Amino acid sequence: MQYTSAQKRDNLKVLADYLAALPEDYVGFEMADFFNVLGVEEKRTLYFHDKLPYAEYVVVREQAREIANDYAAKNGGVAKCGAVACAIGHGPSAGFLAAPDDFNSVGDIAWVTYTRRVFLDYNGYEAYQRTFSWMFGGAWSRKDNTPHGAARRIRQFLTSGVPADFNQDNLHTYQTEHYA
Repeated sequence: MQYTSAQKRDNLKVLADYLAALPEDYVGFEMADFFNVLGVEEKRTLYFHDKLPYAEYVVVREQAREIANDYAAKNGGVAKCGAVACAIGHGPSAGFLAAPDDFNSVGDIAWVTYTRRVFLDYNGYEAYQRTFSWMFGGAWSRKDNTPHGAARRIRQFLTSGVPADFNQDNLHTYQTEHYA
């Protein structure tokens, strides 16, 4: 399904409401990753340090890929599949399943394609990047790595756009009370 600009704004509101409703102690959230099956990064590190055979790493990596793709298309819930996800990665849990066109040529979920279809219009590179970074940027993992913070940023965008003083390059000094 293709969404109109108005529908995408409605979708953002649904996503913000979903994220805001998650419990304070929710552990399935991580702004740095669209979707990451827990344990895969650790296995990759072991493999790269010659402490895990390649064949075992490939099996783990392939299982994680299947979990991510199945989740995006069918939504088993982030926590149920042993993963963490960012705000966009929670989109399927909020009710926005991936469509066939959201998968790339090798069959993996293409989260940026999904984002453009479900949540954000592409209105030129700089404007899109700035909007994407405000609501969904991975750099928030070092500043406000919570679903409630992501929900506040989405709501801020819906009411008044991206703050004029926001710059993802100076995020470490950005005051979160701008969107409290």
